Amino acid sequence: SRRKPEPYELDGRVVVAASKEVASRIGVIRSHSTTGTFCYVEPMEVVEMGNELKSIREEISKVENEVMEHLSSTIVRSAININRGLDAVARLDTIFARAAFGYTLNGFVPQVGSAGVIDVENFIHPVLATKGGGSKITPIDLRLSDDTHRALIISGPNGGGKSLAMKSFALVALMNKMSIPIPRNDYSFETGSDDFSNTRIDYFEDILVEIGDSQNLMDGESTYMAQLNSLSGLLKQIQPVGHEEQPEKSALDKHFLILLDELGGGTDP
Repeated sequence: SRRKPEPYELDGRVVVAASKEVASRIGVIRSHSTTGTFCYVEPMEVVEMGNELKSIREEISKVENEVMEHLSSTIVRSAININRGLDAVARLDTIFARAAFGYTLNGFVPQVGSAGVIDVENFIHPVLATKGGGSKITPIDLRLSDDTHRALIISGPNGGGKSLAMKSFALVALMNKMSIPIPRNDYSFETGSDDFSNTRIDYFEDILVEIGDSQNLMDGESTYMAQLNSLSGLLKQIQPVGHEEQPEKSALDKHFLILLDELGGGTDP
């Protein structure tokens, strides 16, 4: 027995493969094979139904285009409000993310001032806090004030945690500036505590840092010269600035936090 030809769909039409000799007798030729040995034919029995189906699909496509055009114009007219909504959602997302991160660290929210004060006891570095360890982690006290401890020099043996302590000042200032709760090893987020009346991290407008080896071989800079150039750029940021209508005001009055690590370490004294 002869096998019935298998139907295919071609451009929305039901077709069957047939040889050139019989194709025109079966129905309407819609396409040819790449080799040219046979044709794709729409049988006469389904041509009328194919025409109706094509008409229906064109109508559906027309309606879809009208709907898409309406939606697009609506979005364009509402673009400003949509962008405002997206900005609000993004801001809320960051707020909840910071709160969730603070919760995982058992963090707390300190008092905030504008006098350049940092006063935190038993600070735990977030990296160590996320690793856990509990009593194995040694907390540190961070203290800068606007009177007796406006500047701080940290000294000690190698491996004693000097750089970590110095970076912790920058870290708490940045976390506070970004509204991220500060981790302490004697605080529980769930139970809370009233013993934080003296804990304070003020707002710093900027944090200026000179840390690490900035040697640049392309510019012929040694470690020491690179450090001097970096310090020169830092000093330009904090030198007095003035205006004809306003008295000169030092950038230091804006309470910048300045961190300098191993000054002169790249040369002999």
